[in-house]
Amino acid sequence: MAAALIVLGGLGSTAVTPARALEASFEQPTATARLGEPITFRTVLRADQQPARIELITRLPSDEGTSIQVASLMPAGDGAYEASAVAEGHVTPNTTFLYRFRAIFPDGAIELGPEERATVVDDRFAWRTRAGSLVRLHWYEGDDAFAERALAIGEKALAGASDLLGVAETEPVDFFIYAAEDAFRAALGPGTRENVGGQASASIRTLFGLIEPADISSAWVDVLITHELTHLVFD
Repeated sequence: MAAALIVLGGLGSTAVTPARALEASFEQPTATARLGEPITFRTVLRADQQPARIELITRLPSDEGTSIQVASLMPAGDGAYEASAVAEGHVTPNTTFLYRFRAIFPDGAIELGPEERATVVDDRFAWRTRAGSLVRLHWYEGDDAFAERALAIGEKALAGASDLLGVAETEPVDFFIYAAEDAFRAALGPGTRENVGGQASASIRTLFGLIEPADISSAWVDVLITHELTHLVFD
């Protein structure tokens, strides 16, 4: 029995101590997304060891493909690490990104942070919104009667295009009406053709239209809204 105890004691003295589990967690990420400015994403990681790198993962809600960008990393003391990433280039208003951060540690361990969403806003104007069954109209120039008319045209055009193609539209469409050409082109971005009065972006289910004050009561409103909404359904 004594010998057995000695052997067991020897085995115990040479046993490998299990590695301590990594302790790491992300705080809720934040983003600043304004038209005409780089989009900035930020988060804080708390971990008992410094990560080898932190990555930003982004995607559009309608797209399973992701974009990965290495974030800037800065120790903030007490086991906290601040991470940030900046997305340059023009992004049209109402574009929504799903985003999250991922930490990769020297031993290959991975910590995935919570997912959030950020929507690019055009805060140059005091937008008003009027919603129908499928169309959400956003405008800042013109009275309520103009908005009601534009919304009715949009609802009718969307229903007509859907019937023509046999497609049931169930997701809302946002329609932003700009009252000045320079503001409209700033929203669409560089490279917009000079003769463009409207644009449909199917990936974000958003329309952009130029309707200046002098045109509010004209037949141009009917033509523009019907044309762009039909484009969106066809796309």
